[in-house]
Amino acid sequence: MVVADGSTLLPRYGNCRYNKAAAATEAQCDFPGPLPAGTAYETDHPVIAVSSQDTRSGSLHYSVWPTADIDGPSQLPGRAVRGTGEVLRLRPVDGGAFTGSESYRSRGAAGALDFETTRVDDVEAVGFTIRGRVGEEVRTEVPYPRGYRGDTMWVTLPDGVSLVTRPPQGLQSEDSYCRKGSAKGGPVACGPGAEPYAVVLLVRIDKRVEGARGSVTVPPGPAADPDQDNNTAPVTVEYIP
Repeated sequence: MVVADGSTLLPRYGNCRYNKAAAATEAQCDFPGPLPAGTAYETDHPVIAVSSQDTRSGSLHYSVWPTADIDGPSQLPGRAVRGTGEVLRLRPVDGGAFTGSESYRSRGAAGALDFETTRVDDVEAVGFTIRGRVGEEVRTEVPYPRGYRGDTMWVTLPDGVSLVTRPPQGLQSEDSYCRKGSAKGGPVACGPGAEPYAVVLLVRIDKRVEGARGSVTVPPGPAADPDQDNNTAPVTVEYIP
């Protein structure tokens, strides 16, 4: 059994069943015996998982069992999609160098391979929309960037929108609020915050400005950021009648 997290499996082997025809995340490959006790094996071809362009990290979990011991929820049904390629086989090898995260003597064994891609240090800003009526004070949220490292986010407000600095009624102490930046008339400072997903931004929509557009920018992380073009994202305004 192979389960992919952060990647998908290629359905390429004829003796393997997959949970989906495309972008499969589970596979069950059946190998006929006999497989003598005390012998180590490896597959004669690789089991390939493919990550997407925005994947930062993931893992491949595998387990090996006598077929009769696989429980119902774990076993893929006989009607599951089968690979269309060659048969994946086992070949005996010297098992002295084998490692696994859960190595133990039993009728089964399991392990995992964790991986990181070149995007693991990529910080990507997430844009958002301010929605409300002209003359209204609006509470919105500045979402944390992907790959957030706890740095301050800088928001340039769209034309016609201004920051509200006084605490609102019913202020929730666990929330973090955006504040004036160090530069007069410059971007608003947001975060870092303790809540899990976003920092609260309080603004007033002073007037309607068609096409008004601001931005949210996050600094690169402490390691080399492989794509700094995505460190800035748009902030838009949606006027409610």
